Amino acid sequence: MTAIRRVELSRPMKLAIESDVIRDFDDVFDYGCGRGSDIDFLRLMGYTADGWDPHHRPGAELCEAAVVNLGYVINVIELPSERVSTLKKAFELAKRALVVSVRTTHEAKFLASATVHEDGILTGTDTFQRFFSQAEARTLIEDTLTTQCTPLAPGVFVVFRDEGAEQEWLDQRSMISRRVRRLRRITEPKMSIRDKAYETHRDILRPLEEFVAIRGRLPSPGEVDWQESLLNSFGSTAKAFQIIRHVANDTWWEDAAEDRRQELLVRFALQRIRRMPKFGALPVDLRIDVKELFGSYKAAVAEAEGLLFSLGSPETVRSAAAVSTIGKRTPDAFYAHVTAIELLPPILRVFIGAAETLIGEVQDATLVKVHFDKPRVSWLKYPDFDRDPHPALAESWVVDFRHLDVRPCDYRERDNPPILHRKELFVASDDPRHQRFKRLSDQEERHGLLDESHLIGTRKQWQARLAERSWSFKGARLVRADSATGATGTVDS
Repeated sequence: MTAIRRVELSRPMKLAIESDVIRDFDDVFDYGCGRGSDIDFLRLMGYTADGWDPHHRPGAELCEAAVVNLGYVINVIELPSERVSTLKKAFELAKRALVVSVRTTHEAKFLASATVHEDGILTGTDTFQRFFSQAEARTLIEDTLTTQCTPLAPGVFVVFRDEGAEQEWLDQRSMISRRVRRLRRITEPKMSIRDKAYETHRDILRPLEEFVAIRGRLPSPGEVDWQESLLNSFGSTAKAFQIIRHVANDTWWEDAAEDRRQELLVRFALQRIRRMPKFGALPVDLRIDVKELFGSYKAAVAEAEGLLFSLGSPETVRSAAAVSTIGKRTPDAFYAHVTAIELLPPILRVFIGAAETLIGEVQDATLVKVHFDKPRVSWLKYPDFDRDPHPALAESWVVDFRHLDVRPCDYRERDNPPILHRKELFVASDDPRHQRFKRLSDQEERHGLLDESHLIGTRKQWQARLAERSWSFKGARLVRADSATGATGTVDS
């Protein structure tokens, strides 16, 4: 009775594809598929997909698959023992990963009528639902399968069959953003006549430049398939890189190596919270990174532990926020746009990453907030961040480390929600939006609208300030308002 007809792919399956849990060549089995909507959509997308359901597809064959989906199944099972056996059966079918999703406790408030039944409720249609907190769902999955799971989002988790598959996924997941960010560093060299070697061999040197920019080191012998052309032309990879160093405008490779070191420290610090993988479970290229950049896995883990344990001091977190070139600081918190998280100091990235190990990805989140006074991290949603000059907070998700749980809060029905000012502070200086945001802030500051900022933090406070100073907004433009006639005139920005 709880199975619904979907008009699009379910949220867990979308997340699994977007996060590369489901890869292009993976087959998928939907265990407890209901009416089979996800199967149909996956097939339309080119995936090999099948499924079984005790009521709607009881005659279907149970099949192993690279990825198995257990979507919103265990929350409709009344018997706790049956929830356990269902999790185990689904995991037995997963050759690489199991995706588990449940309905979360904050969804219960949307039910019109319900009565308590066993450890859950009976809805108005007389169907059973067991709502889980993030911590409860995680504990059930890990205790049942005796392995750790990773949240993809509130209520959605992935469990990998082995450490190797998990580590490969973690490395691949960060590769795309790492590639985009680091390739910006390679500046076009200013060449002279004596740099003819670089110009002549540019096509075969470019892959080497990109490799070093991403991994912070030279490739090992036989690690990449384009290495042979370098050896034929230059005799060794090191000699080929000397040509690149000779024509470079700056020592970008040193920054690349430090970036990769910091990235690995953050990764290992976060894994130390749960369980450190065996060195042999790491992808081969990651093992080479560790040896080249740290000397040994033991040294890398020790340094990562030091980074992790430094979070025990609130002043350490506060100091990291103080030196960050990105983000907005208040007396009790630090805020940054989610697109800038990877550019923050390592301590802040570990603190935020630790919260992500409990919540996963908060879809459509705009800002992340690190609290100084309490061990908490919040994800804040401002749907109109790009368009509205002073967007209102719509929703927040708070990760509380003391209780190891997640708490959502909805602001959409409030008549006086918090709003944002100085949006340029939240994004990186090279973000295309930065200059546009800053022009407006400078204009508002010139006219005294941002004075005593603690008095303009909500929508009503801001509207009162604008009225008091005879200003208004026309779209995203600040305009002068005539208090007597209501006429407006645009002010140069």
